[in-house]
Amino acid sequence: MGSFSSERLMRAPLERVWPLLLDWSFGAEVPFTEIRIEPAAGLGAGAETVAGQRFVARTGIGPGRRAGFDDLMTVTSVRPPSGDRGGRAVVLKHGRLLRGEALIEARRHGPAHTLVIWSYRDLRLVPQWLSPPLATLTARATDRVTDRTGAAVAKRVLAAVARAAEHGRAGDRVDTER
Repeated sequence: MGSFSSERLMRAPLERVWPLLLDWSFGAEVPFTEIRIEPAAGLGAGAETVAGQRFVARTGIGPGRRAGFDDLMTVTSVRPPSGDRGGRAVVLKHGRLLRGEALIEARRHGPAHTLVIWSYRDLRLVPQWLSPPLATLTARATDRVTDRTGAAVAKRVLAAVARAAEHGRAGDRVDTER
């Protein structure tokens, strides 16, 4: 099962970086992907991220991205930064194809920098059409794919968040090159 981390030191304070890390729309930085965010129960769109919030990354091609798959995710815990303590969010991936957990951590690194660590734990492809014995045999190959793809996704999203944090204002999306 794929477990790996991607780190990025951002030239922006934690107060600017943290809200951008929880702006799930940055997932659209991944080619051929669009994000649908479901407001948390009792909260309107654009509200602060809380445990229980759900969102879907649809990756595919063609009209409406019909040839593709949904990556269903639920925020299971959020601990915003406070004082000297960094922030931490955990996201559970529970789609039909991708399963696992993402851990997003951010902490101060001096007065004007933030260290972000984006980790995946037990990230795995779960092809529903494979029988259990065949799925077990192909697990090693799919683990390699999820490791490489997941690392590339994390790096791309962190790069977009860094551009927004370093050159924009908290809460603002910054147009980025693809």
